[in-house]
Amino acid sequence: MGIEKREQIKYKIFHEQDINQLMDVFFSTEKELGHEETEVIYTIQFKDGTIDSGSDRLTIDRNRSIQSIVFSLTNKSLHTSISVNLHVDIMRTRSGYEVEGNDQEWMKEKSTKIQNIIDDTPKQNRYLSNPVLRTAISILLIIVIFSSIFLLFENYLSNPIGFLGMVVTLIWAHFWTGRLLGPPLGDLYPKVDFDTSISRENKKKKQRAFLKLIVTCFLIPLLIKFIVERII
Repeated sequence: MGIEKREQIKYKIFHEQDINQLMDVFFSTEKELGHEETEVIYTIQFKDGTIDSGSDRLTIDRNRSIQSIVFSLTNKSLHTSISVNLHVDIMRTRSGYEVEGNDQEWMKEKSTKIQNIIDDTPKQNRYLSNPVLRTAISILLIIVIFSSIFLLFENYLSNPIGFLGMVVTLIWAHFWTGRLLGPPLGDLYPKVDFDTSISRENKKKKQRAFLKLIVTCFLIPLLIKFIVERII
């Protein structure tokens, strides 16, 4: 039985060059082994539901958005295998890599190569891609928004119209924060993502820029106002 090494991959955004570097590890290892039973296979699933697979070098189609990529190298005679699984984390599918072999030094060399590529891959926002931290941020954001709305309507609460206005605004704010901080935000910041398609690239960059604009120009000033008027 061979020696195995497994590692998770998370908080990363893979570009075309990162995927090509991972491919290089597989095909260079195939050449290095020089054994007829060595097999390299890739499977790539796109957002539109189509799947491509093969044993030759993968050419990235920049007109389609990637959902997942799986690379595998196997040689049963040598008890050797390498696999890399990259998934946009829908349905909590975990991304990771696994190296197995009889030679510990060989296994260490291959796993180090893969890990170095992953370490150099651009980082995803770990706060907004982590469901627990995203929930904590959403709770804090809701508190800030609701407190700010209360400050705005504080002087009008004795008036029925003013009170009604605050209730309507609170309902709208609750709906807006739920839409922003639920699945849409999770789609913007998955634990593993691909930045390879032209349309996906531009759309996500614009959405993330808009989110930063809201936080910088609206939420941070409201938080400062609340702190100044209520705490200091």
